Amino acid sequence: MMRRFLLLSWWLLLLLPTASHAQSRRLRRLWVALAQHPQPGLAREQALWALAWEKEVALSQQDSLARLATALAQQLRDPVGQLAGQVAVARRQLVRGQRAAAQATLRPVLAAARRRGAAELQVLVLVMLGRTYWGTAQHAQVLGCWQQAWAAAQHQPDPYWRVRTAILQGNFYDNYAQGLPWYFRGLRLAQQLDCQACQADALGGIGYDYLQLQELGLAERYLRQNLAVQRQVVNRAGQGQALISLASLYLERRQYPAAEAALRRATALAPTAADSLAAGAALASALAQQGQDARAQAQARGGLRLARQLGHVDQVTFLEFTLASSYLHQGRLDSALRYGQRAYAHRQGGAERHVLASTCQLLARAYAACGTFAQAYAFQSR
Repeated sequence: MMRRFLLLSWWLLLLLPTASHAQSRRLRRLWVALAQHPQPGLAREQALWALAWEKEVALSQQDSLARLATALAQQLRDPVGQLAGQVAVARRQLVRGQRAAAQATLRPVLAAARRRGAAELQVLVLVMLGRTYWGTAQHAQVLGCWQQAWAAAQHQPDPYWRVRTAILQGNFYDNYAQGLPWYFRGLRLAQQLDCQACQADALGGIGYDYLQLQELGLAERYLRQNLAVQRQVVNRAGQGQALISLASLYLERRQYPAAEAALRRATALAPTAADSLAAGAALASALAQQGQDARAQAQARGGLRLARQLGHVDQVTFLEFTLASSYLHQGRLDSALRYGQRAYAHRQGGAERHVLASTCQLLARAYAACGTFAQAYAFQSR
């Protein structure tokens, strides 16, 4: 058994070059902590789990580390570690778009973590559970999960989870002024922790919220800081998200070539299907705003197939709205109404309110163009 773990230790050293090219000081400290505990014990298991949940580490490596940690937890008869292994299973299910399966995996783990008073495990489960609801018909449950995660994070020793749950709180709010204080809190905590990846996430959230509040100068400042840090820590998903937000800024300024270039870079960087979907949906919208209807429609239809496969209600709604907008621009009223009504049908299904508000305005214009003024007025009033 000792030989097996020595071989695993050697194999983990092969992962170090992949991590070491990133400049995150926190990530380096985590790898050093693992190297300092080569023997199969609880300290090593905890070091493995810390890396397995670290978002800077590639998903494939996270899964490999989680399997090693789970095997060690079983050897040590560590019940909390074995429960954490189930959370890793749920993460893989969520990445594959199997939301219901992930929820079924996580709920008994949450109950067991509460019985054991395992605060850090509770945080982990609640964060993951919230992600399973994001963009679905049960989207409202996200905030409840993440509020509970924030509360539980105050009762465990690792400040990392206090940072992450503060940033998640900011992610939820459609009232962007309400989300900003959470992002700034997360940024302060991340600076205290010296976690560059967390700082990048907070900076991105601040920049995005300022963009939605039409504070374009502040938005650009924070978004560029975010992109710089994401590049420094070599976070492909984070870079893609930063580029999507910057593209939105360029669109506000009618800098269309810059927006399209940013979105194509984001698409090329996308490490997962969900990241690719986000970049592709944004590109479809950008093309529609430029009046490039044929390209926008082709991009949006491809995105719709993926969004439905992943069960992502927000993106389905957004892409249907994009198609409706493009068809309305072409004067194809039947198609505009069809996709507009489909988008509006998601109003009880977790779609974002600002997208639904735009959909109502679009439907009002489409019905008015058809001469159906009663329907136009009804949607104008919603």
